[in-house]
Amino acid sequence: IPEIHAPALARLCDGTDRLNRPVHIFGTSPDAFHHVLRYIYGGEAPETYDILRMGEDLIVTAYRFGVNSLKMQVERTLVECCVVDVSNCIDFILFSDKHKCLL
Repeated sequence: IPEIHAPALARLCDGTDRLNRPVHIFGTSPDAFHHVLRYIYGGEAPETYDILRMGEDLIVTAYRFGVNSLKMQVERTLVECCVVDVSNCIDFILFSDKHKCLL
């Protein structure tokens, strides 16, 4: 499943089952990683509340592991909920550029 839905995560885990070694994931919150795994294995997207609470972390984690459909869904929710305004638009533009956000 990860090979199809999260190629970067699959590459990270490649060979670990045979060696019975844990894979350590750094640079993301456990909450965001939990949502990414639920999306990969169950197709379950985070609730709007969770997207509004940790949208940037979800985008970063989805981008990092190649889960583009989740990344786009989070972007779309943030745009639809009008999270971007005059006070934070520059920050969002810089963030969007860094993480290849299309919306």
